[in-house]
Amino acid sequence: MIEKVTDGKNLLALIIRKKNYPKKIGTNFISGHKDSLQLGFINYPTEHIIKPHFHLKRKKIIDTCPEVLIVQKGILNVFFYKKNKQKINITKKLKSGDVIVLLQGGHGFKVSEKISLIEIKQGPYLINKDKKIF
Repeated sequence: MIEKVTDGKNLLALIIRKKNYPKKIGTNFISGHKDSLQLGFINYPTEHIIKPHFHLKRKKIIDTCPEVLIVQKGILNVFFYKKNKQKINITKKLKSGDVIVLLQGGHGFKVSEKISLIEIKQGPYLINKDKKIF
């Protein structure tokens, strides 16, 4: 089960709780095939071979800076905002093992219990050109 956060019109985030990680054999993408950042869960048995491959170089137009946060430990509250900076009345509490894909809109955080996170975002990333604090 994937939790979807919207502003009523736009998909802002996807949340995958640790207990809901996809377990189906194979590669299980939870993001849409057109999303600018893809997130999949991969499950194969021992001795399975994934064929050698490389990814082709091609130009892509990416006009967003999506990011993924993986909570290693602790508790993180996430707040969501529309593109016009209006706060949405939705708060999500993330715990150890939870994953969130932030696709668009704004977001803010409050640490409820000392956290350790892994962050993955679309690059290249230039803080003075890719982030606006409000």
